Amino acid sequence: MAFLLALLMAAHGFAHLVGFVVAWQIRAFPETPFHTTILNGSVDVGLWGARMVGLLWLLAAVAFVFAASGVALRQTWWPRLTTVIITASLMLCVVGWPEARIGVYVNLAIAALLMAGYRLGWLGVGGV
Repeated sequence: MAFLLALLMAAHGFAHLVGFVVAWQIRAFPETPFHTTILNGSVDVGLWGARMVGLLWLLAAVAFVFAASGVALRQTWWPRLTTVIITASLMLCVVGWPEARIGVYVNLAIAALLMAGYRLGWLGVGGV
């Protein structure tokens, strides 16, 4: 169970890189075009605001991969860190809505696995 959770978290972390790559105009994707607006186009943050949001996507990517390594190595710190990262990632998904809507579901799945694994003892760690 822990290995599957770590794999899902790492994959989700890599998916966060799209937000960085698009915001910094390194690459465009048809389903995630570059724009300077957030919150479904309701707030224009300009080029530098979009890049700052892109840096947050990058930070979330690194954090998810780091937390996934904690899961895989059965460290004691990863559940609390993962809870913080999920919360931050959900906020980023709201900011990046609607392009980031699938991230909401992935975050909720990770949170559900975290809670179930903790309660059922699948993860072999202490409380969250």
